[in-house]
Amino acid sequence: MSDIDLLLEKYFEGQTTLEEESILRNYFRQSEIEDRHKVYAPMFNYFSEERKVVAVEKKKKKIPFYVWISVAASILFIIGIRSFNSVSVGNDMGGTFVYVDGKKVTDQAEVSVAALNSIRVVSEVDNDVVSSQIGILDSFTE
Repeated sequence: MSDIDLLLEKYFEGQTTLEEESILRNYFRQSEIEDRHKVYAPMFNYFSEERKVVAVEKKKKKIPFYVWISVAASILFIIGIRSFNSVSVGNDMGGTFVYVDGKKVTDQAEVSVAALNSIRVVSEVDNDVVSSQIGILDSFTE
C-alpha cells in the first residue's frame, strides 16, 4: 500500500491533517496519477475549483457601516452650515437700529443721535453716571 493509499484511507475516515490534505490535493493536480486513484481525481479537483470560486466571491467588499455614517454626518454638517449662513444673512436683527416714535431707524448716524438724546434726558436725573456713558458714546461716533 502506497503513501497516497494510506492518506486516502485517513482522509475518508476524517483523520488527516491540513498538511496531509494538501499533499493529496497536490497529488491529484498532477498529470501522472495511478489508475486506481483516478477515481478520486474529480473529487479533489472539484474541491480545488470550488475553493477558487469561493475566494473570488470573498473579494467583493462592502463599504462598512461607519463609512456611511461618516458620509451622512458630513453631508448634514454641510447642509447645517449652509442653512445657518442663509438664516444669519437674512436675519432682520443684525446691525444697529432703534425705534423712535414707533418707527425703526437703521441709519447709524440717526441711531447714535437717538441714543445720545435718550442719555441726555436721563442725565438730568443722575449726571455723574450718565456723563461717563455719554463720553463713551461720543468716542464711538467720532
